[in-house]
Amino acid sequence: MGPFAKPKMKFIEGNKVAAENRLLLQTGAILVYANNQHGWTPQTLNIDSKKIPPARVLVDFWKADNKELASGLIESLLTVGGFGLDGGDKTESREQIDARLVKYSQGDEAAISHDEGLMLKAITDYIIGHKWEGTEISQADLDSITTTLAWDIERAAYIARLAYNCGFLGEEETWGILRRARTTAEATFANWRDYGFSFMKGRAIVMCHTDHTAMADMWIIVSLLMEPKWGDVWTWGPLNPKEPASPVTAQQSVADQQSVADQQSVADQQSVTDQQSVTDQQSVTDQQSVTDQQSVTDQQSVTDQQSVTDQQL
Repeated sequence: MGPFAKPKMKFIEGNKVAAENRLLLQTGAILVYANNQHGWTPQTLNIDSKKIPPARVLVDFWKADNKELASGLIESLLTVGGFGLDGGDKTESREQIDARLVKYSQGDEAAISHDEGLMLKAITDYIIGHKWEGTEISQADLDSITTTLAWDIERAAYIARLAYNCGFLGEEETWGILRRARTTAEATFANWRDYGFSFMKGRAIVMCHTDHTAMADMWIIVSLLMEPKWGDVWTWGPLNPKEPASPVTAQQSVADQQSVADQQSVADQQSVTDQQSVTDQQSVTDQQSVTDQQSVTDQQSVTDQQSVTDQQL
């Protein structure tokens, strides 16, 4: 059910979504949990509005009090992104922000402001050393993500949920937006870990003047969404269907193939023992040659698979 919002199971059970739409609830989940004080959960499209109406959040934070404004914000976030979409003084597109982030990752500290640098340093301290699927996250892992796209995707998906619960968007229209958001994420990120890094970097830059402790809270949400034992929305399925299998799955696959190869080897040897004639022996030799070639192919397949495994507001 998740470690933050502790919604009543009755609400979740009463607002289940169709199986084909469940994975569409994965985007926007970070920001839903960031508003945990409202008792919201990302596991349903409907929002429990007993504590605070979604319309109030949409108006107070996004100045969107109608369908046109909400839809315009969503479109802007999924296309242009960046600063200035909430009526702020500063305007900078995601493309411009990402270009600066690339320079910064290459050692050009002048590419970002002092406050942005402090916030990026803060999230580095939170993230490095945290484990992803049993492996510690390194500086190189974090530095490899130089786009803030996930920050914009999260905001777009979150606003879509709010707009739906305000009556500004219809259900099918909302699912369409969430499907687009997830497809965009899938086309860019290999897994939820990288998506989380991108979200953190986007928020660090766009909200660099906020309290650093808020970023720590964001990382707690991200890291626990990735935690299998909580069984929350990110654990319902990988972000990218092409994502390599987990190390456990891959190792088991290798072990299974080796077992098959060993059994085949025993069968071949028994076949050699049972055959007596010179002709039969020649046949055995030919079969052994084929077996040896198959063994080489199987070993190469195992090696290739292990190589893939070695590579994963």
